[in-house]
Amino acid sequence: MLIQPLYEVTDKLIMHELIINYPLATLITDNDGFPDVNHFPMLLEAREGKDFLSGHIPRANSLWQKHGNDKDVIAVFRGENAYISPSWYASKPDNGKVVPTWDFVAVHAQGSIRFIQDADWILAHLNALSDRHEKSFAHPWKVSDAPDDFIARLTQMIIGFEIEIKELKGKWKLSQNRPAQDRASVIAALEQSGNTKMAQLIKQFEPR
Repeated sequence: MLIQPLYEVTDKLIMHELIINYPLATLITDNDGFPDVNHFPMLLEAREGKDFLSGHIPRANSLWQKHGNDKDVIAVFRGENAYISPSWYASKPDNGKVVPTWDFVAVHAQGSIRFIQDADWILAHLNALSDRHEKSFAHPWKVSDAPDDFIARLTQMIIGFEIEIKELKGKWKLSQNRPAQDRASVIAALEQSGNTKMAQLIKQFEPR
């Protein structure tokens, strides 16, 4: 991923926050020289001074057979994004030299993967994953709500995986290349259209 210095984010906490808030990752692996692309929700965990991503795949997905342990992979997490119309720029009437663009935030996590078939690990992962996403509900669902034999069969039908993160790259492209008046007018247009999250991000990440 090309990251111009203006858009680069190196703060691990900021990148971790995006991973936690937007956990559906695009996992890119190598399949005999051709990229194999899948989409899985992942959990972020810190352990023994290292950071890990964990997830699971259907046993029917041959990824775990084609892609051995300890191979490097890339997990892509994308957060808020928005089309930016040139008509929103306050500077447009000056000379008309403006074009559309797309603002977005993204994190690439690179690391080595290992696949896990241990039933206890898979069950613990399913508990952690469901607890993470159910906690905001009034009546959270738990794995234990389902019959034990049903869950036992389920764990046999999936393969777990864990990625030890070796490198994180963050790109926060948020109109930092535009003058202050254009950034202000873009923020106003986004707020008017109801995209308050992207407007807030642009406010938060001022040009350096």
